[in-house]
Amino acid sequence: MAIVSKKFNGEKHQNFQKRIISREQTWVNWVNDKPHEYGYIDPCDYSNFVFEKGKPIHINFNRCYIDGGFSIEKIAKANGYEHADEFVIESISIIDSIVKGKLDFQYAVFGDGEVNFSNSRIEEVDFKYTDFGAGDIIFFQSELEKCRFKYCDVVGNTDLRFKNIKQLIFEDCFIDKAINMKSSEKYKVLIGNSLFVRTTINASLLVDDSFVRTIIKQEQKLEDKVEALRILKVNANKLGLYDQEDIVYRALRRVERPTKNHLLRGLDYLFDLIGNYGTSPLRILVTILLVVFIFGLIFTYSPMFMIRSVSIDNKLVVTTINNLFEGLYLSGITFLTIGYGDITPVGWFSIIAVLVEGFLGVFLMSYFTVSVVRKTLR
Repeated sequence: MAIVSKKFNGEKHQNFQKRIISREQTWVNWVNDKPHEYGYIDPCDYSNFVFEKGKPIHINFNRCYIDGGFSIEKIAKANGYEHADEFVIESISIIDSIVKGKLDFQYAVFGDGEVNFSNSRIEEVDFKYTDFGAGDIIFFQSELEKCRFKYCDVVGNTDLRFKNIKQLIFEDCFIDKAINMKSSEKYKVLIGNSLFVRTTINASLLVDDSFVRTIIKQEQKLEDKVEALRILKVNANKLGLYDQEDIVYRALRRVERPTKNHLLRGLDYLFDLIGNYGTSPLRILVTILLVVFIFGLIFTYSPMFMIRSVSIDNKLVVTTINNLFEGLYLSGITFLTIGYGDITPVGWFSIIAVLVEGFLGVFLMSYFTVSVVRKTLR
């Protein structure tokens, strides 16, 4: 394995150190201490990864350019092991480095030290059947094309505040500690396609609303998107992030909207249009006011709308409504199903109009009550 430092102008310097120290532990350090340079590693010869058996193993890369990536399985074979799960890597750090290729941690076993990839640019990291210890997994401000966790139990805190990642996959995983993917004022997190398949999250998942919207918009199988949205909904409820939960809930209902039954699809769309599936009381209130106003206009200006009212000399007369205030009054008491009886509709058109508004009043007031109670109780 060639171990040299590489400037981007091609000038090379021999400034790397490979050290095996301590009787108790094995340390393999590739450290570049020169600023504005990256140490070049061509990982073709795995003999430089030979460890002393029976000792905890620590691997550190600092400001390195790793050309081609590496495989833990091949490192295991270079050390005389049949498989990667026959030895423990206590910690690994690839910090402020560039990796052209794939870092393959299939069947790797980590101890309780950190698995740290901070501030690095990496093409792909693959954790498959990887046994993580209690140490933190850190990708803080790293840039990746793809990162996959498959058949993994993640029992340490996980910092996935990527600077940028195109594809993040959790498949058949159990997550027992917090995952942080939330931006801050200083550090922005940009995550492309994300996939949660058959994954159980037993802790908090800190994400931005923008991440939720990315999940909603991305193209993937219907069942995969539904599962991901359900995970995010339960997580948001657990953390008390109710606005975020509402965003996920609306997206979940839209994804699951009936496609074959046109009547059910229409009703579902109506519930969404009026009140965002009960998550927006203000929207329902605006709809209520709009309905009352529209029927007030109909009652006032439609020549077909006739009423029976009491005249000044206490005689019943059939007439039309004379002013908008009276029309809005009739519309309001009809919508709220009060019905004082001082104004009575006459004729088929008038009767149908007040029956329709009365029905809308019962429906919308019930919808509004449920929405307000839901918000208040949470």
